[in-house]
Amino acid sequence: MDKYTKCEDLSLLTQEDRTEISHVLLHLAFAQKAKGNSDKAYRYLREDEELLHNAGIKDTIHLAQNYHLRADIYMEKNNLVDSEHYLNQIESICKQPSSNSQQAKSLRLQGWCSLAHVYNLKDDQDRALDLFNSILKKISDVQESSLPALLRDVYQGMASIYSSRYDVEKAIDSYLKGLDVATKYHGENSAEAFSIYVDMTTFLYQHGHDEIALRMGQKRLQAAQNAFSKDSTEIASSHLFLGHVETALGDYNKALNSYREALKVFGKTPENHLTFLHDAYFQLVKVYCFIGDYQKALDFLSKADQALVKANSENKLGLAEMYFKWAQEFGELGGLVEESKNYTWKALDLYKSSEPLDKRAILEIYAHLGMTAFGEGDWKKRGNY
Repeated sequence: MDKYTKCEDLSLLTQEDRTEISHVLLHLAFAQKAKGNSDKAYRYLREDEELLHNAGIKDTIHLAQNYHLRADIYMEKNNLVDSEHYLNQIESICKQPSSNSQQAKSLRLQGWCSLAHVYNLKDDQDRALDLFNSILKKISDVQESSLPALLRDVYQGMASIYSSRYDVEKAIDSYLKGLDVATKYHGENSAEAFSIYVDMTTFLYQHGHDEIALRMGQKRLQAAQNAFSKDSTEIASSHLFLGHVETALGDYNKALNSYREALKVFGKTPENHLTFLHDAYFQLVKVYCFIGDYQKALDFLSKADQALVKANSENKLGLAEMYFKWAQEFGELGGLVEESKNYTWKALDLYKSSEPLDKRAILEIYAHLGMTAFGEGDWKKRGNY
């Protein structure tokens, strides 16, 4: 690499030097992307491609890897047009007769998988599913080292599409297949399995399958405890998830314990976990309302509010949205009627002072205030709204 940085004339470098430098640039790009430095990674990729072109190096595999990482960076930035362009470039390179190695075939299918994700993001789900299914038909072309990650990605992608279509049976089937892959290659309590448990448990809970969500949530927690440090966000968020499910099932003592376990981690570094923190506190508010301890509910409401305000310090609309959500939930809980009204008015004030003005949200709040007044038998107030 020193030869490259010190040499002003590339013609002075041997072909072997250029090839070595190109590999170093690609390695640096992957390293920077892994660190979250996508812009720096992209600069290395540009330098790498220029070197390949200027030096006349025809390395199909290398160029396909360059384009794939570049496509990932564009997808991360939600630039789906350029992402699709580079993934199609991989297809053009890897389907040539001269690119018939297993590594080239494997890279081609990995490109298909990323392209399927692009189509999904563009709401072209049928096309995405066709690509995922095509990958499964050609899975024997994939290198053994790339197989587990690709299969997990395919099954999780398919599950995501089926989830959005409310096709519960196919979504669960896809999640379980992805879980089988993670278990086979990495173990039941691996980080790879944990990733699938997160998506699967969230899906099950959102679709009302609380008993199954609880069982899978416990496995999710076991995987997190095995794969991550004891103060990790993964473990704490798993406790928080179990609290949600236990609350839904009416097992309030277990739910309280799960929320407290989550807070042991989130409370240590609150500034890094504000979103989790206000959720955990708010869930405690709900549980204490359910068991009739309204004083404790109010104590935790104060903490939830503080965390929520900090989490949305630069997002007035986000704060307004959450305040109105809280107000609606308080109205359903009982025992916090005044708090419901207060948070409704707080939300309204925030919406009215925000730019651009969200008229639909404001009208929704007025409608809510009118229905609340109607429920209380206050016809005069209802007419005002």
